[in-house]
Amino acid sequence: MLWLFTNIAWASDIERLEARMIKAQLREVRAELRAESNPQYQEDLKEEIEELIDDLCEVKPDDRECKG
Repeated sequence: MLWLFTNIAWASDIERLEARMIKAQLREVRAELRAESNPQYQEDLKEEIEELIDDLCEVKPDDRECKG
């Protein structure tokens, strides 16, 4: 029983860390999008943002990014 509890807590920690890493990537890509002037690259960045949000929603579906 202790093994099960320890591993469940550890898995939730991993999910929290993964969500934080994805959110950091989102901030970086959004900043890059704001600074970018090339329309084609802007579209690529928008697609990357969508993919990151999809990844985030798999890990943390109740995140505010997933509600829109």
